[in-house]
Order: sequence, then structure tokens, then C-alpha cells
Amino acid sequence: MVTVNAPRFEITECNNELERQFIELIHLRSEADGWYPGVVWTHDDRLVLGVDIIDCELNCVLRSLRVDFYGQKVLFGDDETYQFVTDLDPYRSGVSMLSNRPVQEMAGIVADWLIGQIRRQIVCRQWLYDCDFREWVYEDDPNRGLVNSGTRVRGRAPDKIIPVVIETG
Repeated sequence: MVTVNAPRFEITECNNELERQFIELIHLRSEADGWYPGVVWTHDDRLVLGVDIIDCELNCVLRSLRVDFYGQKVLFGDDETYQFVTDLDPYRSGVSMLSNRPVQEMAGIVADWLIGQIRRQIVCRQWLYDCDFREWVYEDDPNRGLVNSGTRVRGRAPDKIIPVVIETG
């Protein structure tokens, strides 16, 4: 095992020198930008980093961002299970893969992606009359529903649209 200096990520050891470099570089970007991961752990063949985007008011996980670092390649995208129970599939829409690049370059691209996803404004659209339905969407892409709750009456505009204050974890 190799010692890691990433106290914000609550990880002290990893499998090898490439993992150490990668996680410490991501850690520096996280510290500068003010976000935290929810999970960081090592497997025999990879390092996994997960960042949940959470609606602070309702304590609801809206997205689970995931990074799997294998040394010579890295996969990143949404964790479709929200529970990190399956591997990221590089053939699934929304999952990106980088390979055979310097670790600094891969870490920079992944950190830019994480920060870009964390900073995207999310709104909660609420239908209050005749139903109790909430749908969280990106402000810049209202057709991409993230999560929802309740039963919606179709064909009617939302009664309220509220910007969501998010946290990471």
C-alpha cells in the first residue's frame, strides 16, 4: 500500500503510485473548489471516487457522480444505481473514458468534469394543486429529469420552480 495525503477525502492509503498521484490531484481541486466526495475506496484493480449531489432542503440525492481510476485509464459519469454496486460501463451514454494519458492530464479532465457537474444549477419544479409532484431538473436542460416524487397531472405547467441549494457528499 502507498500512503496518500488526502484528508478531505478520508483516505490514507491506496494501491500504487499512480493512484496516489491521481487522488491527490483531485483532492487539491476539490479543496480549492469547496466540494467533498461521498465515497472513496480502493479495489484490487482500481480507485473509486463518488460525489453525491444532494438537495439540502429535502436531503434528497439528485445525482451520484462516479470516477473509476485504473492507472492507465479512467471512467467517469453518473452511477446509474446511486449505490455504487455495479461497474461503470464505458458503452453507456454519459460515461466517458480516457486512457494512455499522463495521470496529471486525466486528473485535470476528471476534476474539470466533476466541478462542471457540481456547479450546474438544478431547479425543483413543483405541482401543488390536484397532485403532489416534484421533479428536479437542470435549469439549462429542463427536459432531463434527474429524480421525481409523487404523482403528476400531465399537461399542466408547474406551480412553482425553485432553485435548489445543493451540497456534495
